[in-house]
Amino acid sequence: MLKKLRKYDLIFVIAMFAVLLMHLACIYGADHFADESFYPTIPLRLLNGDSLVGDEWHLTQFSSLFLYLPVRIWMSIKGTTDGIILFLRYFYLVIHTSVSVGIYSFFRKNKLWAVVGALMFYTQVPLRFLSANYHSLLALFLLFFTITLLKIYKKNNIFLYLCAGFFYGCCCVCNPFECMLFGIYVFACIVWRVKLFAYKKRISESSEENVLKLTQKINVCDRFFGTKAFFKFFMGICLAAILSIIFFFSTGVTFIELLRNVSYLLEDPGHDVFNSPLVAFVEKIGLTMQHFNTISLNLPFLLPVFYIVLLVDKKRKNPTHKLCYVIVSFILAIFYTVGVLIGALGNSRCLAMSLPFVIISTTSYILTENKNKKLFYCMWFPGLVATIIQYLASDLHLSTLWVLTISNIAGVFFVKDFISEFKLVETKDRNLRKTCQALLCAGICLQLIFQCTIYIIGRTVDVNEYKELEKGPYAGFLLEEQNYNKNNSMMDDLDVIKLRTNPDDPVWIVSEFSWMYLYLERPFATYSAWQPFLEMNRIISYYHVNPEKKPKCIYIGWVYIPTGVSTGHVIDKARAERTADMIIQRFDCEREDLSNGILLTVNQENL
Repeated sequence: MLKKLRKYDLIFVIAMFAVLLMHLACIYGADHFADESFYPTIPLRLLNGDSLVGDEWHLTQFSSLFLYLPVRIWMSIKGTTDGIILFLRYFYLVIHTSVSVGIYSFFRKNKLWAVVGALMFYTQVPLRFLSANYHSLLALFLLFFTITLLKIYKKNNIFLYLCAGFFYGCCCVCNPFECMLFGIYVFACIVWRVKLFAYKKRISESSEENVLKLTQKINVCDRFFGTKAFFKFFMGICLAAILSIIFFFSTGVTFIELLRNVSYLLEDPGHDVFNSPLVAFVEKIGLTMQHFNTISLNLPFLLPVFYIVLLVDKKRKNPTHKLCYVIVSFILAIFYTVGVLIGALGNSRCLAMSLPFVIISTTSYILTENKNKKLFYCMWFPGLVATIIQYLASDLHLSTLWVLTISNIAGVFFVKDFISEFKLVETKDRNLRKTCQALLCAGICLQLIFQCTIYIIGRTVDVNEYKELEKGPYAGFLLEEQNYNKNNSMMDDLDVIKLRTNPDDPVWIVSEFSWMYLYLERPFATYSAWQPFLEMNRIISYYHVNPEKKPKCIYIGWVYIPTGVSTGHVIDKARAERTADMIIQRFDCEREDLSNGILLTVNQENL
């Protein structure tokens, strides 16, 4: 609780209000992101009687646990999906703002540095839109997890252990691959058990002063890696697992269905890491090198060489050397910022923007003599590992690096510690020392400006030139006239399907735009609302397992391509024609060309 308002509290309120205005200016952004409309489709399926794994085969379905309640609240109040996307954006904005306030409250004793730490999180917008999804929620739970670890560092409380384990378990629900972080923890616990015997032996042979230091170290390490700590933390994970399992089976799936369908989940061609994990890993590493080469402007060796020189330099504690390394790190940060702008602004890689500040903050940590190991091990390191795991597991490539914002929050205080320590160092050239401090502060400011700039590009709208959608999941959004007309035209196509089907008739849509399922409010005749292209073998397997899901109507949408959005998966007219021909070979259908797609009315199913 805030006992007294200080000058820095007022600065925080003003800064938060300014960023909030930025979010509100962008929240009606004209982009129609396919992923954003996909997230609420799974909770909607559950509300309509479908089950996880039994009826839904997308790998990310388990994270619907966290979206189920807000979607249910909206449907209970509104009774329709009209405006649900805007509601979910506001829902996440409230969470995002509240968490940012919490970050400031937690670090408030650091005054203005706490303001910067909160802004580092608040200005970092996952995937460039405010949405509660398994990406953004992973970062939230990871943040809660790391902050709980920091509290455990000070207070040995079983409730904190349970919370830490629970938050980490929620991270694993959002992305099961994050379980690898637990494997690292288990290994650390084993190593600690081995080292503990050596420490106890050293205590018996050390002086009184060394005994005190060793005892303190043992107490701290045992608080995290001791047997009791492990089991208390594991109990928290089990609590999250139990909650997830209860939710999972409450959707109506049976254990037999789980065993029968789990193989279909792992056959998802969009997430084929299970089919050939080694090949997928090698491809990801190759892609990483390619992307890094792009943002480094074909000079990928610069950053590794910098850190090699920094780590092998035995004189890096020398004030002059410190100044040189800070200056070089700042130059490199600017270099990579320019690289991102030049080489990656036109696509999702632009969110590799977390990298520049990582360079500055990591350099500051290495150069600080009295290192803040508590922040390093409890926040910076888990954030980095989780980011790497998220990157390797996701097909969003460098755009997942925004998870590094957790490490960057800690990085702000690494810079603060370095500056505070450096002020106490006597140097001949004080102007050079002030230059060093100014560069570090400028690096933080540039990072925040860069995050804001990337977010708002193409997101703000001129109310006078845009029209507001009045119906559909995106009701309330402002679109330019061309996209406004196309969107309404597509909904007119879907209205034809509504008129020709009953509320309980399954409909199958082949399109990147999952919002069509939200608009139709008909049973899903497919394994997932995310189906940007035809996967005939997979759909045949789905109907073999779920014959009651065979479609009454099939719609292949092909026209609407939002301005500025990649068309890699969007079906054009020629592709829609080929898709329709393939489906007609399997189904006895009557074909009809609508304004923005092809409608197939199934007369006789012939799979």
